[in-house]
Amino acid sequence: MAWRRYSDDNNQSVLELVSCIPMDPTYGLYRGELLLDDYKDGSVDGPHRVDLYRLIASLDSSLGWRVDGTAGSGWGDCFNTGDWLGAVGGWQPPPPLWALLDS
Repeated sequence: MAWRRYSDDNNQSVLELVSCIPMDPTYGLYRGELLLDDYKDGSVDGPHRVDLYRLIASLDSSLGWRVDGTAGSGWGDCFNTGDWLGAVGGWQPPPPLWALLDS
């Protein structure tokens, strides 16, 4: 998982998280045994799904953050890019730079 934190144009504190999740190669929309859509159009062919979650600091929320939006790239290959953080930065450009979330 990658993350970054910054202030947006409205001076709101923003936290963005990008996840890389392994996908079942048979994932898709089916009618019976017939695959109707594997949702790979416009995606890099790979074994993962990449998603972005954008949270905004909120005094109205008991947790202090509210989800402001999400984005997904569909299918992708997180680890064969040679530079996963660089690939994330190409998809969601800085500033600021992305960092890996420590486990």
